[in-house]
Amino acid sequence: MKRKTVYWPLAMALCLVLTGCSLGFKTSVARVTAIVELQGPEYAYPLMDATVTAGDARGTTGISGRALLAGIEQDRMHEFVVTTDFGTFPSRLYLDGNAAVELAVPLPGEINHDEFANVVFWFRSVNWRWRRGDVLWAYFDFSRSGLSTYDREAAVGQAEREFRSWLEGPGTSLRWGGIALAANEANVVVRMVNDDAYFNRFPEDRGQNVAARGGPMAQDEEGYTIRGEIWVRADCCRFQDGLYAHELGHVLGMGHPADLFSARTVMGYSHQVAEAGTVDRLMLQVKMHLPPGIPYNPQMAALRSAGLPEPLPTPVR
Repeated sequence: MKRKTVYWPLAMALCLVLTGCSLGFKTSVARVTAIVELQGPEYAYPLMDATVTAGDARGTTGISGRALLAGIEQDRMHEFVVTTDFGTFPSRLYLDGNAAVELAVPLPGEINHDEFANVVFWFRSVNWRWRRGDVLWAYFDFSRSGLSTYDREAAVGQAEREFRSWLEGPGTSLRWGGIALAANEANVVVRMVNDDAYFNRFPEDRGQNVAARGGPMAQDEEGYTIRGEIWVRADCCRFQDGLYAHELGHVLGMGHPADLFSARTVMGYSHQVAEAGTVDRLMLQVKMHLPPGIPYNPQMAALRSAGLPEPLPTPVR
């Protein structure tokens, strides 16, 4: 009897330590809303299509920048990891009954504030963007160009090379399909026209040093771009280095930097830049995580239903 009375309390204590339930020691499990925001130079923006993980819990942010993670243990430290096309961002947070956590993602250091505001956000306005996974097909309309077969083939070859500089490589979330044989098979139409046809379409460009125009031309009901156009002055400018990469940037929803002659991005007017480079592709990766139509200042009314610019943005080289 004496030995039993000695070990019985010890056995009970061990049982309580192992189970914990009878004294309320069990850690609660809950659902947590992860709020993911990109920290811009002046404002924070919801970051969509970002993966958030915490241990075995996993979620993907929607248009509001929120992801639901189920089965998160409370009263303990967690490492939350946000994964995007442009980087992975860990945060260590202690959960103490929180129903939501805020996870801040910094703007990549390679992108300066001017480029974020004026290039990514279309002249410091709104975020025009395509849907992730879209495949871009280009059709070239030479009906009003007067170009020879040789010049047509050379122009298409240059354009395809410059287009690919935007869309090939990891993380862009858009793909290059190729050259379409008919306009109804393409979502990017390149209109190669003589000067008479160009200035008839854009009379305000007469006397201006404008080589081409480009931009998004149609949206779907959710605000994603589904079609774009590029108009090129074929008489003078069809072989201008960087022309097609610059105009496709506009079709992708990119504006100009405040420093119009910046050589950091093909969206500037510097003729030193003939193709989209690292900074350009990084800006596109950031853009493709921002909700379509979100204004540069998120305190403004939503502009997702606003019409696209007509005529196309100017000036472009």
